[in-house]
Amino acid sequence: MLDMEVSQRQEAERQTEEQALQMQEMESKSSSLAEELQQKETALEEERQRLQKKLEEEGRQLQEEAERKIRDTEVRITTLRQELVEKQRQRAEETNQNSKLAEKSAQLEQRLSEMATAVQQGEERVQALEDEKQELQKDLDKIMGNLTRW
Repeated sequence: MLDMEVSQRQEAERQTEEQALQMQEMESKSSSLAEELQQKETALEEERQRLQKKLEEEGRQLQEEAERKIRDTEVRITTLRQELVEKQRQRAEETNQNSKLAEKSAQLEQRLSEMATAVQQGEERVQALEDEKQELQKDLDKIMGNLTRW
């Protein structure tokens, strides 16, 4: 019985040692896994920070690009508005000049018509004077003919 107790005791000690070794191995493994987990968490945090910085930088660049494009567009719109205002001013000026030219043209046509009428009247007056001159010449010839007879 003593052998059995010794044997049980030895078996219990052996199992205890095995369990202690297993515990040490598990603690070592656990420590190793915890260390590996910590390293991975650190690497993951560094990667997250790197990606966050990259994202912020890309966001900043996109924002700057968008602001630049907005400024360029605003400048272009302002330029186009100025060009439109200038073209409208030129068109109004041309319309005004065309109106003045049309008015002058109408005045010149009126004046030309008046001059044509005056020329026509002058020609008619010249013709009337020619006719009167011929009548007077006939009368003068008669008078001269009568005077020579006396």
